[in-house]
Amino acid sequence: MRIEIITIGDEILIGQTVDTNSAWLGKVLNENGLIVHRITSISDTESEIISTLKDAFNRVDLVIMTGGLGPTKDDITKKVLAAYYEKPLERNKEVLKRIEEFFRSRNRTMLEVNRQQADLPADTLILDNTLGTASGMWFKKDGKECISLPGVPYEMQGLISNQVLPRLKKKQNSVYHKHILTSGLGESFLADILQAWEDDVRSSGLSLAYLPTPGLVKLRISTYNATPELIEQINAYAQLLPALVKENFIGFDVSSLSEAVLNLAKENKVTISFAESCTGGRVSADLVKLPGASEVLKGTIVAYANEIKTSVLKVNKNVLAK
Repeated sequence: MRIEIITIGDEILIGQTVDTNSAWLGKVLNENGLIVHRITSISDTESEIISTLKDAFNRVDLVIMTGGLGPTKDDITKKVLAAYYEKPLERNKEVLKRIEEFFRSRNRTMLEVNRQQADLPADTLILDNTLGTASGMWFKKDGKECISLPGVPYEMQGLISNQVLPRLKKKQNSVYHKHILTSGLGESFLADILQAWEDDVRSSGLSLAYLPTPGLVKLRISTYNATPELIEQINAYAQLLPALVKENFIGFDVSSLSEAVLNLAKENKVTISFAESCTGGRVSADLVKLPGASEVLKGTIVAYANEIKTSVLKVNKNVLAK
C-alpha cells in the first residue's frame, strides 16, 4: 500500500509550528510495515485541500491528513472533505455525548461551536477521539482512502495507535531495518572506507542509507520484503562493520552516543556522574531523557563560573588560568 501524508495549516508554512506530526507518522507507519512515499504541507484553504488530495490519489492508495478539524472558523477541513465526498454533515449523538462529558469532567463551559464538532459526515467511519473533541474521519471512494485526523499531536497519535493501525494491519509489508552507529568519521570518509562492502550490500537487493548528524553517522540497511533469509543476510552484513570502521564503531540499533553509553554502563554495572561547564548540563540531560538512566546516573555539577570549579570541584586555579 502506497501512503501519502498531508499536513494542513498556515502555521506550519510560516514556520510558527514545527511539523512533528509527519515525522512521528513516518516513523510509526514504517515500523508497522506501512511505507510513506510523500509528505506535503498545505494551507488551510478549500482549493489547496481538494487539489492536493486529487493529486495525491494519482500516486497513492491512502492519504493521511492532519489538521484543520478544530472548532474555529479557520478550521475547514471537515466541511471541505464532506463536500468532496458528497456526505452531508449530521449531528452524531454518540460523539456529542462524549464531547459534553469531556467539558463536564473538566468543569468547563461548552459553547455551540463545541457542539458543532459533533456534526460529522454521514455514512463515514468516525474515529472516536477520547483525548479531545475533534473526531477522526475515514473516507473511501473508488478504491482510494483518506483518513483525516486532528492536528494536535497527542490526539493524532492516540487515534493512529488505537484505531488506525489496527485497521491497517492487513495491508502492511514486512519491513526490517538494521542500524549501525559510528562516530568520528564524516559521511564521505565513511563511504570511502565502505566502498566494497556497500557494493555487496546493494548488489544483494538491499537498500543502504547514510544518516549523518554532528559527530555521528548512522547506517541503515533495509528490506521492505523481509524474509528470514534476508534478515539473516542483513545481520551478517552488519556484523562486518566493526572490523571495517574499527574504533569509530559505536553500536548496533542505538539512536545516539548517550544510549550506547547507557547500555555499556548497565552491562558493566557501573555508575556515572558528570562535571560540566560550557555544556550547561546538556551531557547529563542527553542521558536523563533515556529510559533506565536512573540505574546509571548519580548526579551532575554544572560549574560554569571558575569559583565553583575551584571550590566545589577542587580544580586547580593554575589549570584554569592555563
